[in-house]
Amino acid sequence: DFRLHGTVLYNTVMAFDDDVVLNQHIYGAKGFEAPILHLNAAAPGDLAQMYLRSFERVWEESRPYEPTKTGPRDLANAIASNAA
Repeated sequence: DFRLHGTVLYNTVMAFDDDVVLNQHIYGAKGFEAPILHLNAAAPGDLAQMYLRSFERVWEESRPYEPTKTGPRDLANAIASNAA
C-alpha cells in the first residue's frame, strides 16, 4: 500500500515482515547518497522494534492514496496538500 501523512520525518522507513529498511535523510545529500540501514526485528536489541513502532504509528494516522486521472501530478499535489 501507498499512504500519505503530514508527519515530518527525517528518514524513510520501509517495513517488510521482520525487516526494516531505513534511508537516512542527510542535509545537502541526494537520497541515493545517504546511508541505508537494514535491520531485522528478530535480531537481539530494540532498534528495529523502535522503528517498527514508529512506522506503525505513522501508518495508523495516514490515509490511503487514491489516484485520479491526472497521473504523476496527482501524487505531487496530494503530498503537498497533505503536508499543509
